Order: sequence, then C-alpha cells, then structure tokens
Amino acid sequence: MNPPWSSRLLPLLFLPLLAQAAPPEPDADAPWWDPAVVWEENGEIRPQSRSLLQDDEFLKRQPASRLRTVAGQLMDEQLRTGSYTKREDSDASSHVIFYWAVVDPEGVMDFIGSMKGDSFRYSAILSAAHAMAQTDPAGALEKTARFRDPQTREYFRIKLARALTQTDRELWMKWVQAEPILGEDSSTPYLDNWLVEEPARFIRLPQRIQEVVLNGFASQWARQDRDAAFAWARTLEPAAWRTRMLKAMGDQPNGNRPLKPEAQVVQEAARQRIRQDWKGGVSPETALDELGPVDRKMAIQGLLTSDEPLDPRLRILLTGLVAPEYRTEKSNRRLVADLAVTDPAAAFKHLAALRTTTGLQISYQRVFLDWVKKDANAAFHHFREVPRSYRMVVLSAMAPGARSPEAILEWARAQGEGAVTLVPAAMSVHPWPDGEVKAREFALLPGRNDPELAPLMTDAASAIACGWILREPLKATEWVVALEDEKLREQVLLRMVNAQDDPGAIDRWLAACPEGASRDAVVAAHALWLADEDPAAALKLAAAIPDGERRRKALFRLLDGSTNPRVDWRRTVGNSGLPPEFRQSLLDHLR
Repeated sequence: MNPPWSSRLLPLLFLPLLAQAAPPEPDADAPWWDPAVVWEENGEIRPQSRSLLQDDEFLKRQPASRLRTVAGQLMDEQLRTGSYTKREDSDASSHVIFYWAVVDPEGVMDFIGSMKGDSFRYSAILSAAHAMAQTDPAGALEKTARFRDPQTREYFRIKLARALTQTDRELWMKWVQAEPILGEDSSTPYLDNWLVEEPARFIRLPQRIQEVVLNGFASQWARQDRDAAFAWARTLEPAAWRTRMLKAMGDQPNGNRPLKPEAQVVQEAARQRIRQDWKGGVSPETALDELGPVDRKMAIQGLLTSDEPLDPRLRILLTGLVAPEYRTEKSNRRLVADLAVTDPAAAFKHLAALRTTTGLQISYQRVFLDWVKKDANAAFHHFREVPRSYRMVVLSAMAPGARSPEAILEWARAQGEGAVTLVPAAMSVHPWPDGEVKAREFALLPGRNDPELAPLMTDAASAIACGWILREPLKATEWVVALEDEKLREQVLLRMVNAQDDPGAIDRWLAACPEGASRDAVVAAHALWLADEDPAAALKLAAAIPDGERRRKALFRLLDGSTNPRVDWRRTVGNSGLPPEFRQSLLDHLR
C-alpha cells in the first residue's frame, strides 16, 4: 500500500512559531524517532532519517504512537520554519501520515483537526484520505464528523471522494448521488476507464459531476474505440451534452465530422452572419430566428466558445440567450476575459453572479490584473467584495513579483491612500506570529472604523490574533480585549476560539490568562461559540465568570446571540441549576 503520488507533489506552506534551539548531536543509542536523531542542527531532516521516513516497509511496522510522535515533529518544524519545505521532506511527511492513517485513522483525524498550518493540514488530508479509502472506505465518511472545523471536514470529504475513484468506484457513485458537495474533484484516469466500461454510468451521475468528468471520459473512450464512442455520443440528450461530448472526442479517423455536414454548414453560416450583422448594427436575433432550436443553440455556443475574438457586448447578449444549464465553464471564462479588457467592472459583476465555483480563481485574477491597469483606485475599492478564498491569488495578480505574504503586504502598504482595502486584506491571508508588530500596524490602518470595511478589518485582526496566540497567548488576548469596537472584539475572539481544534487548547489558553478581564472575555467567547451546539454547557460556562457585571453581560449575550431557532432558552435556563436569582434575571431578559 503506497501513499498517493499527488500528496508528494504538494508544497507545504507553514506558519512560523517560536524559534527552537538547535538540536544536540544524536546519542548513538537514541531511538530512530528521537528529535536529535531526526533533525540536523540547521532544521533539515538527516539523510538517514529521511530514508527511513520514505521506506514503506519500515513504516508499515511502526506502531501508531511512534508515527504520531514523528508526525508531530514534522509539523512543528515546518510550522517553525514558515516556508516551503524540500520535496523530499514533503514526501516523508506524506508517508508518515499515510501509514499512521492505516493503523489509527481516528488519531490522524484528531491530529489534522488540531493543526494550525493550512498547507500542512491539506497535504495531510490528502495522505489520510487515500489511506482510509483503501482500508475503510465505508466508514471513512462517517468519521469525518470528528472534525469540528467545517472547512476541514468539507475538504477531507472531497478528497476522500476523489480517492475512492481509485479504490471503490461503486461506493463513490453512491456518495456523489447522495451528497451535493462530493465528487467535484473526481476527474481521474481510474474513473474515466470505469465509465468507458459501462457508459450508462455517466447518465446516472448528477449533472454537476457530469460537468467534471465529461472531458476525461469522452477523450479516453475515443482513444480506445472511437466508432463506438461517437455512435453513443450522438444519442445523448439534451443537445448541449451531445455537442460537448462530440467536441471532447474530436474528429473520427475517417475524416467525417461528428455533426452532420449540412448541420455544420447551417450553423457556421449563421455564426458568420451574426458577426457581420453585429458590425452593421443588426441584432443577432435576426439570423437566429431563422434556425431551428438545435441549430440555434449550436450556433450560439459555437460563438461563445470560439477562440476568435468576439465583441464583449455581443458576448453578453448571446450569453443571455442561452439557458443557464447550457452555459459552459469555457463560455463563462471567455465572457469574463473579454469584458475584463474593456469593462472590468462589468466583468466583476458577472463573476459575482455566477453560481458555479469552477475556474473562478483564474477569472478573478484576470479581472483584477486588467482592472488595476485601467483604474487602480476602482480595483482597490472593489477588492473588498472579493470572496476571502480568492483574495490571496488576486493580490498576487495585482502585485507582480510579490510571492510571499510579507512581500504582498509590503506592496499593499506602498499603494497609498486609494488602497485603503489592500493592507487589511493582505493582513488577513496569513496568521502572523509577529503579532505585536502587526497589532501596531493595525491600529494605524486608515478606515479602521469604516463600517463598509468592517469585514476586512475583522479578517485582518483575526489573522493577527490567531498567529500571535501561538507564541504569546496572554498578549494576543489582551490586545483583542482592548479593541474599542465591541463587535470587532467579539468576532475576533470567536475566531480565536474556533481555531483551537485541539480539545485541550482552550484550557491551555485559559491557563495563560490570569483572572481578570482577559480570562473572562475568553470564557464568554467560548460560551457564545458553544451556545447553538450545547446551550446548557454554554450557560454553565458563562455563569462561572467571577466578575458580576461581566458575567451578566456574557449571560445576556448568550440569549441574544444564539442563531439556532431550535434552542429553547427558557427551558435551558429553567433546567440549568443556576441560583434562583440568576435564573429569574435571565427569564426576565427573555420576555
């Protein structure tokens, strides 16, 4: 059982932690997993240790506890260095996680849930998902409930589904039919060959999965048996699927086109006429009205997916004539690319309205790359509306040559007053360990009190606090508690609580905070975070705050801040066992 090749190719980006002392020279009798044996003084894995960590047979013989120890060392060192590791080190990490997941999947999942570095976490998820897809595919999906963080849980489920295309494709089929989020990362050679064996499986797939696997399936079948592939593809309905399948398969070897020659002639003539009419100020509807339904769709799609330039205004008009289910990812990208050159604002508006997430990263990059050249201030202003998951790639596109988070932040600082959104946005994409420095910068940010910039400011403050807490939890907490904006303060504390995936992390955080305002603020945030999931426990936590006024505010905030309509706070308070005066005060507040 070998770890997945894909996990070996992913570079690992990790967050810096406290600098550690250089390891001593290894004792000759020390076990192979001892840190002094594993690590060089410069922080690199010793050659003999790297060889062991890439040895499949050796790792198969190791108990889970030992693999856990080494995985922890690898994560801590990579977090400390805060940079991409060598491919050999990435390979070693992937092997260790893979074989640990084989013998102790729950332990690996708890370990992944406690990680702070996103890149290390995602790489570990790839390895663990491949291991679990081989050892316990039926139970693996249920085990993902162990993740408290929904983003981690969702990513693991997606990668687990992809791994199943290699190990259990029948189970994969059941999953993608039942789970809306699964299967959108499933285009693999294993799946292509499986669909070729029985093409009816393609018909049974949900449309969102058909979109993902169509090109690979079609081209693979055409390579194996072109005549059979084309004969089957011509039977597909609706016509949009037939067209796309035939196009993915290419021409038949005897030179005949997949479409009937007369249909090709009609559609190509219509496309040429539409282009000429448009230049003369005539609506494309004139030519399209003379076509039947199939030729009309094919003519429009041919224009929208053609490599030939198309006036963006005509592209918008034609896109509006095509039903949403027939609009392809390629035609959407072409529309955005064309608009970005002449009207980036319209391109951005079109992007925001798209229901798909496929290919959006490239499209956002393209829009802002052109926008910042035409009207930098407008691009900077609308940057606040970019979804958080795309901010880093958009910033990288606008900041040529800046590849590290620090370099991007430096570029953002240099853009002047018109770039009021850029600095907090650049701060928000990376948890910063130098929290004290970044906290001073945050206090000087222009627009810090602008309500329109509140989401960006919350993201920036959270990134500072979540990085700082790893080194100096008390200072990080005191800084957040001292923030003047009450809503900002609460949101940042909630994100700090949410980041503590390790069950013991909250206790360690509280232990670092002496009794007083900071400790009470952490308890109140923890209670509010628990309120929807476990209202009784949240009530008990808030009621234990020693300061009377802070306790009262925390309890009332629980009652006011819950978003779960199924929580019966009157019943919870009545059954809480709190002193009568507490209960009555809370019940009065609920009236």
